[in-house]
Amino acid sequence: MQCNLRTLFTRPPCSEAELFRKVKQCVSIFEPERLQNLKPAPEEDIQALEQMIMERYGCSIPASYKLYLQEMGQEDGGILSSMFEGWNGFKHGNMACEAKDFLMWEGLWRYIEEESPGHPPFLIFCCAALPDIGYGFLLDGAGLDELVQTYCWHFCYCHDTFAKLLFYSAYSKLLHWVLEHGKPLKYKEGTFSSGRSCIHAIAFLAYCPPEWTVTGHAPLAEFLQKLEADCELEPCWFSMDKEFCLFDTNNQPTDTDNFFARYAAFHTSSGLTFYIRYNSWNRHTIRVTLLSEDLRLTKQIIDAILQQAEIEEDSLKFTGLDWEQVPKWLTFSSW
Repeated sequence: MQCNLRTLFTRPPCSEAELFRKVKQCVSIFEPERLQNLKPAPEEDIQALEQMIMERYGCSIPASYKLYLQEMGQEDGGILSSMFEGWNGFKHGNMACEAKDFLMWEGLWRYIEEESPGHPPFLIFCCAALPDIGYGFLLDGAGLDELVQTYCWHFCYCHDTFAKLLFYSAYSKLLHWVLEHGKPLKYKEGTFSSGRSCIHAIAFLAYCPPEWTVTGHAPLAEFLQKLEADCELEPCWFSMDKEFCLFDTNNQPTDTDNFFARYAAFHTSSGLTFYIRYNSWNRHTIRVTLLSEDLRLTKQIIDAILQQAEIEEDSLKFTGLDWEQVPKWLTFSSW
């Protein structure tokens, strides 16, 4: 197997089948055994769910989610479901069956219609836990997998898709694996170990300047745009495009927290990936993670962030993964 990280991270899939190839490829970089645990939902349950959707809304299950059920609806190896472990109402199991059971709750739909009449059809069935945080599919045309969120029974848009969310989860597993399995390295402020003998993973929390948390996050977006230009970063296809907020039905930014807000970028020649998101429990702090073999560029990015934000004491984690542990087929080249 060959894996070019630039292709994997910066070129969006052109079909649902390619999406799942990319998801599996991302997971297999360091955890191929995770793929052995995938189990599809029973076909009869998928058909029962689709029949209910057709009868209620006159359309099919979004293609990306249907293939998710067919590939890993019974057990997804933690690719998506692990994001919700410990969340109220989450339980492992058959996603197609649980979705059908949830949609049969007529009282919920009557209440939504009373509170937000006239809104487009909205399906809360993406994953067993997503209903608890008001996430689901906006049914606005055949085959689309756009997601929408409810907040106090008002509809907000996140400019996200299920395809992006699923791959983002696989990407997060990759970062987590390197942080957990790389050996801890010594770090002093402003100094990193030298050499290109291993992949380095660096993660830390930082307190945002006040202007980064304003509605719309325009100052943060401007900072990220400048960082892209200065460091030759290319936004990843599963990034939220520097949007860290939800949008109302008039497409105006709201001050409501977006649980899945994140920004990810890729350096086209070194293979560095840069990931930043707000903490869901504290919107005044950000979590930054870099996966890199180029420590000079890594330091440049971190220095730029810390000129604006203040690092949280004792939050930095610095690890290294020796090249002997890295799959030989993994490539960091720009082509």
